[in-house]
This record gives sequence, C-alpha cells and structure tokens, in this order.
Amino acid sequence: MADSLKQVLYESSPPPNGGLLIVIPELINEKADSDSTILLLMIRNNASKAIVIKTLDAFFNQTDVEVTKDAGGKNRTASFDICARISYRLYNSGVMVKDSEITNCEFYTKRNVMSGLLAAGPDIVGKKREAFKIVRKNALEYLSRESPWK
Repeated sequence: MADSLKQVLYESSPPPNGGLLIVIPELINEKADSDSTILLLMIRNNASKAIVIKTLDAFFNQTDVEVTKDAGGKNRTASFDICARISYRLYNSGVMVKDSEITNCEFYTKRNVMSGLLAAGPDIVGKKREAFKIVRKNALEYLSRESPWK
C-alpha cells in the first residue's frame, strides 16, 4: 500500500519550474538519526524538497449500531466507515519543515451483528481496492492542503 501511496504522490504533484520528481524505494526506520538519513538521500539525489511517509494505516471504523425490534427479538445493524490515517513529513533543503497527519473516512457498509460491542467489521486485506481508494483520497487531500512544492 505504501508503494501505491508513493505513486499517487508522484503522479499527482507536478513540481514547479520544470523540477524533477523521483520516488526513492528505500524504507527508512525511524530512529534518532533518520533525519540525517533523509538529508543524505536528498543530497545524493540533488533534491531540494522531500515528502516522507511516516505511517500509513487503512482500517474500518464502526460508527454506529442501530437496534430495532421485531417479532423475533432485537436486530442490531452496525455501520462501518473505511478510513486512512497517514502521517507525512515535509523536508525543505534538508530541514524538517512540517509533520502532518491526515485522517479521512467515508461510509462503507452496514451489516447485521450479534452485539454492538462485539461487531466484526469487514476485512481490510480482502478489500484492498477500496483501501487504495481511501489512501489515494488522503494523499490528494495532503497535496491540496499542504502545497508542498510552493
């Protein structure tokens, strides 16, 4: 999913003045010297700006349980949103400029459940296509909100 997010950022954010965008496929574990690792990558690639994806989480969130009664007893219907929570870090000339976390959710489904407390939501792994859509939406929101190339 992180590779897809990188591709969305790459394809959706043309740099000004004919600048060149590149995607660095390396993973960097966050630790005390991760800023220096980013700086070295920026120098090696002659980059003046960098967007780093710190965390990416796609998940289902139960938003509501509706309880109705009929002749057979109580029926419970849980509502679920699909969500993406992504943390970005922007560097400018090798200096960390801003951390941003964007969470966006949208309604996904309703399903009958035995209990509002023990409701099992959809499987995020089995819903990769829908997860990619919400991750893409998150990336586009980041680009429009933060305008990283200005």
